[in-house]
Amino acid sequence: ILNDPTSKARLILATDITAQKALQIQLEQALRLESVGQLAAGVAHEINTPMQYIGDNVRFVSKSLQKLDPVLDCLHMLVDPEVTDQQLGEVRKAITENFKPSKIKSSLKQIPDALNDSIEGVISVSNIVAAMKEFSHPGSDTKSQTCVNHTLKSTIAVAKNEWKYVADVETDFEDELTKIDAFPSELNQAFLNIVINASHAIGDRVKAKELTKGLIRISTESAGDQVRVTIQDNGGGIPADARDKVFEPFFTTKAVGKGTGQGLAIAFAVIVKKHGGKLSFTVEEGVGTTFRIELPCKSITPIDQQVDQLDESNTGLLV
Repeated sequence: ILNDPTSKARLILATDITAQKALQIQLEQALRLESVGQLAAGVAHEINTPMQYIGDNVRFVSKSLQKLDPVLDCLHMLVDPEVTDQQLGEVRKAITENFKPSKIKSSLKQIPDALNDSIEGVISVSNIVAAMKEFSHPGSDTKSQTCVNHTLKSTIAVAKNEWKYVADVETDFEDELTKIDAFPSELNQAFLNIVINASHAIGDRVKAKELTKGLIRISTESAGDQVRVTIQDNGGGIPADARDKVFEPFFTTKAVGKGTGQGLAIAFAVIVKKHGGKLSFTVEEGVGTTFRIELPCKSITPIDQQVDQLDESNTGLLV
């Protein structure tokens, strides 16, 4: 039958890759959690610091109010029409024997300040916890409308302990940035890897006393049917002999034990293969590196799925 040119018989070889796909998803989640795990100590420190001054401020407010109890107990008399001026005079005389007006004024001014600082601390902790929750989320098989600005803010919050001692972070986010169809948790991972690489590169220059403190600039902008993200650092730049290999799995220029060589490889896979975007970089020798990311606003078929669909549409041999 196979030698008959009029025959419509086909030989089809198929492989069930369901288990392989499931393992791939599990591996991606494990790598994401590993990255977060490596940052756990720094994140704990970032949470601990505001929690300490929240506790200090609350204790200060509590002690101040206890000391001011005699004054506070008399406040209602100021607006009570049944209280006579003579009674008010007697209360005033009793209070001034134990309190100095300047002391009362100072305490009443410091209490709102302490509470405002505490509120800022609570917001800071809430932001960090929310960012960590996003990073640890297993994600979904389908894309969702995603604000890249929000994703980058989460990345900056989670990675803060990595960059704050060696660099400042400047952001220039487009206010009305177009939302894109994306896998948010995976974009978090890609951006995190690039920001951490920038932090480490700057950290090496700070240790070598080439810089007192570096700078990481992150910007976003809409460009037609795409969103562009630029992440720029002054970490000295990628060595010339490594530039063709930076997106290869397990390639790293870092010391043994510090780098796994997976960071930029994962970023490339997420941005290019899973989102159909573009990831490129330019290097200014001795100055720094600029990564440019382009992400389509509308969902397109990722490269790895395009290959699967091409195989499935082949009317000849399917492997």
